[in-house]
Amino acid sequence: MHIEIETEDLIADQLTSRKDGTVYFTLEQPALMFTDQSRYPLQFKIRHSFTQNREERDKIGPIAKGKYLLSDNAFQIGRFGSLELSEINIKHLRPVVPKGTNATA
Repeated sequence: MHIEIETEDLIADQLTSRKDGTVYFTLEQPALMFTDQSRYPLQFKIRHSFTQNREERDKIGPIAKGKYLLSDNAFQIGRFGSLELSEINIKHLRPVVPKGTNATA
């Protein structure tokens, strides 16, 4: 399985809580997940920001185009002992190094 970022375009939005009227500013980036079990990739969004501060959100840049693998820290043990996937962000991604390329160069 790997994740591919095809665009550095970001989707900025805002949501209002129905409970208390708090406004949250969000920032997401489209991505594709390629699995061994599927002929076609799954589309999803990587959330970069969910904050009450618009300026904080607007300072965030995109993940560079490319192919990535999930790092070990992308997974966690849930409240009841089950394996869970964390909310994916840049800290959870490792760039894919093409075969035959020296990664230390």
